[in-house]
Amino acid sequence: MTRSTQEQEYSPLLSKYSKSTRDLIIIYLLSFMILLTLVAIGMTTFLNLLPSIKLGKEFIETSCLVKEHEINITQHYMGQECIKLNREIWWYPLLGQNSFYHNVVQHGNTSDSADDWEGYNNDGMDGEGSGVGITCYQGLFVVEYQLDAAYNNVLVHSNISGTWNSRLRWVDDYLVAFKV
Repeated sequence: MTRSTQEQEYSPLLSKYSKSTRDLIIIYLLSFMILLTLVAIGMTTFLNLLPSIKLGKEFIETSCLVKEHEINITQHYMGQECIKLNREIWWYPLLGQNSFYHNVVQHGNTSDSADDWEGYNNDGMDGEGSGVGITCYQGLFVVEYQLDAAYNNVLVHSNISGTWNSRLRWVDDYLVAFKV
């Protein structure tokens, strides 16, 4: 084999095209790769948003009337915090303690002082405990609300669970933020 035969055999793929044709091919390939990247980013973003969109459609905004307040009391074993009981509340894994405070308690709070809520997230072992454990408290709002016409104007009687805490005063404070 001669040198010119080897060069033809191993020449780059696009070398047989003119410079303007090669430039167009490169532009088309880059455009295609950019388009694929944008589609991948768009799909990833959309697929990550789908769960939150679905969750948002599950909640129906309505007004409710607080009929009464109740308090759940339970004894929790020493070495465990009351806040661990919050995992059993249906909304807590989705929204968390801070969301409850900012969206529920602050909404109903008639006080202008943030000091009234000092320690809302403090769930130390300083509750009213006995020798074997700690007493945990959870406020319940007994409510009544009416769904709109899309749901046949159904009147619903229900409980809205507050968060667990070792401080009875703190639970009382978030309950009275909404008057009966």
